[in-house]
Amino acid sequence: MKRLKCFFQAFLGLIALCLSLLAQPAAWAQPTVGAVFQEVLPLGGGSTVPLPPGYWKATAVAEVPEGANKWKAYVLTNEDPLSTVAAVVVRVMDARVRWGITPCDEPKAWFNADAFMINMHGTQTSQLINKCSRVFTVGNLASWRALPNIRAEKRWKDVVEGLNGLASSEDRRYLLIPAQIQEFSGRGLIYDLFVVAPQGKRPVEFR
Repeated sequence: MKRLKCFFQAFLGLIALCLSLLAQPAAWAQPTVGAVFQEVLPLGGGSTVPLPPGYWKATAVAEVPEGANKWKAYVLTNEDPLSTVAAVVVRVMDARVRWGITPCDEPKAWFNADAFMINMHGTQTSQLINKCSRVFTVGNLASWRALPNIRAEKRWKDVVEGLNGLASSEDRRYLLIPAQIQEFSGRGLIYDLFVVAPQGKRPVEFR
């Protein structure tokens, strides 16, 4: 639990850095699969997004439709097998959008039925910039990747293969932390972080 709290403290600082992305022009140059990155993920045209500590290998790149626009999705796995954050899926909207509410604004909605530690990081719905993070239990990663609803879900079906290289065993289980930041009439950014549950702890024990 202490390691997870320390991670959240560091992640709050990372989310603040993400604000720099929203002021950058939309110029896209997809990172190449197999390339390794540290500290930032370059998107081309001078745009970058920050990464958690470590060396990150790009294992998949995909486009996920969202209405008239699309998310650019980049799957990155940590080169350090002992890292707390094992993988991250970085999703960047390719256009400026008049965003509505975040998932954190509806804690009792069906899509939050299994979520806990719902956190808006001090922002409010009425503000121009909104933040939202939630935590879900994944458990055994191989079993999660094989779930029919994951395979069929548009957010995951084209990126889940990028997670195949992650260790999956009964004593290595994961939490999934989607963390989102969006600016009204600006672009949006989502980090899907796969965090290793501390040894001897089941993910459900964090609820």
